Amino acid sequence: MITKRKVFFAWQADKEKQWLEDLAKQGYVLEDIKLFTYTFSKQEPQDLVYQFDFQILSKANEAEYLELFEDWTFIKRFGGWYYFRKPKDSTNTNEIYNDNISKSAMFKRIIGFLALVGFPLYYQVIFVFPNMESNRLAYPNFYFFLRIIVVIFLVLHLLASLRIFAVYLSYKKKISE
Repeated sequence: MITKRKVFFAWQADKEKQWLEDLAKQGYVLEDIKLFTYTFSKQEPQDLVYQFDFQILSKANEAEYLELFEDWTFIKRFGGWYYFRKPKDSTNTNEIYNDNISKSAMFKRIIGFLALVGFPLYYQVIFVFPNMESNRLAYPNFYFFLRIIVVIFLVLHLLASLRIFAVYLSYKKKISE
């Protein structure tokens, strides 16, 4: 087993997919994934296709969902991301989603998830901080540092949301063409 650390974001799914496929051609097959950590087994070089999907599913629905991809090898669920692989073939079944409608729907689910997890950040900045007494927000109070951390995460969340939204719009544009 070999471990590699690499950072990819949701809007870089194509880059991550290409990186994994290039490593498979070198004989490294993905076996496990954790936060920015990929674990590979060393095998004979293969021409594999990797695909990802983002779903928020209960354990009961997960088994039914995985049955949809019986032609694929399920690797791992990481958060809401499902990782699949299979040997590349000459047919047009090398993608889980082979149309722009399905791809845009996946990014729409990501946008919804980001809105849900970002709500507490925006709530803090819009409602909580403006209504606090000014002495509670002064240095070196706890809320002074909390406000800085919240604003940093809010900016990162906003930038990530905009990048995801741009990818979503690009797929929506391809649908209408």
